[in-house]
Amino acid sequence: MCEDMTKCWVELVGWIGSFLILGCYLAISMGKVKGNSFWYQMFNILGAICLIINTYYNRALPATFLNAVWALIGVVTLIKAKKEAQSSPNS
Repeated sequence: MCEDMTKCWVELVGWIGSFLILGCYLAISMGKVKGNSFWYQMFNILGAICLIINTYYNRALPATFLNAVWALIGVVTLIKAKKEAQSSPNS
């Protein structure tokens, strides 16, 4: 089984993050979601956070940096979308 439970949990978190980001990429590539949609960005952010945990634990610092920026882009996009929705005349 798994001798080091921390390593097993970190690996599981990494796989979850990978599937979340790949699922987002598939959804946007197939035209199922828009890039600024709330759920698309939230799943990307969550996936990136999962991968940050995994890559940092495994000392893969370039990938940690990449995922931190990926998550930051998602947060900025959500903030921008919220501001645009609040300032639109239909809201």
